Amino acid sequence: MWFSTAAGVSRYDGYKFDNNVIPEINNNGTYSQNIGKDFKDNLIFTNFDQGLLVEQPNGRYQQYF
Repeated sequence: MWFSTAAGVSRYDGYKFDNNVIPEINNNGTYSQNIGKDFKDNLIFTNFDQGLLVEQPNGRYQQYF
């Protein structure tokens, strides 16, 4: 389960929270407004400071403004 927080994005695996899942978002302490998936099942995050971040095949996130 994914959560959008004031300090970035957190993932809960049923046992614990992982608050450093996506360094591209969490290192800047940016509040992510939306979490979703595209037609290829890649995660997408939106926020005011960094625009749109889309998960890439290598596990990193591409940023779009």
